[in-house]
Order: sequence, then C-alpha cells, then structure tokens
Amino acid sequence: MISKYKKNGFIVEKVFSDKEIKAFEKTFVQICKMQMKKINIKINSNNIQTIAKKLWKKNSQALEECCLMSRNTKEGHELAGNKKILEISKILLNSKFPLIVSGPSFFVNFPKSSEKKYTWHSEQNWYPKRRNFLNIWCPIFEDRVKKNSMAIKEGSH
Repeated sequence: MISKYKKNGFIVEKVFSDKEIKAFEKTFVQICKMQMKKINIKINSNNIQTIAKKLWKKNSQALEECCLMSRNTKEGHELAGNKKILEISKILLNSKFPLIVSGPSFFVNFPKSSEKKYTWHSEQNWYPKRRNFLNIWCPIFEDRVKKNSMAIKEGSH
C-alpha cells in the first residue's frame, strides 16, 4: 500500500457510508435554509442542489458561510474523523503519534463556474513547512470524477 501510494498517489472509493452522507446533507440543508431566512431568500425545497444553487446565485458569500458553519457541526466532524480515513492515514504516514486532523473544509463548486478552479499544483507548494501530511479531497454529494469536474494527476497527490 505504501509503495503504491508513494509512486502513484492513493484513491479510496466509497469512504463515507450513506448514513453519514445523509446526516451531513440534512445538516447542510438546514444551515443553508437558516442563512437564507436571515437574508430574506425564499425557498420551498429541501433539495441540496436547488438550495445551494439559489443561495450561490443570490449571495455566494452566504453559501461560503454555510460551508464554514457546516465544518463545525457534529456531522462535519464525523466526516473528518471517519474511521476508514484515519486508519489509512495512519498507515500511509507511518505514524506512531496521534493524527492531527485539520478541518474538515467544505466548498461547493458548480459546473462551468471558474470561481474555484485550481491549476495543476502540488500540495507541498501550498504547505511548504509540512512534509508529513495528507490532504484529502473527496466529493460528498455527487460522483465528481464521472462528471469530469475533478481530476488528480497520477503521482501528484
């Protein structure tokens, strides 16, 4: 596992259970609806796509705030503390020490939006003083790979 990771990076499919995703989605929807009520945006849907898109179009900063608030919920912390992620991280980092979990961080990205487009990069450029870390990217609500909105260059992450 470690030699494959060092050469090509590492992909784990189906990290979160449906129960974890549904719980986080429900929380995120509630936070978005609360934020929309505060800024007087009316919505008659519980569909996460509909809610996020409407909030983004009306006030993208409010959507960013919902993402920040979501990270500090019980459900957000449960995603960051996912047993499968922690077990794999401990093996890949070869760590005898407790793992430090920074985050989670969430963001919403819409197709054809250039707002959050990343160019090819290595995480070491973003975190130059940290050499023994994992940065985990994963879609939560949609299969982002099949929709061609997220790509990771083999061996780069």
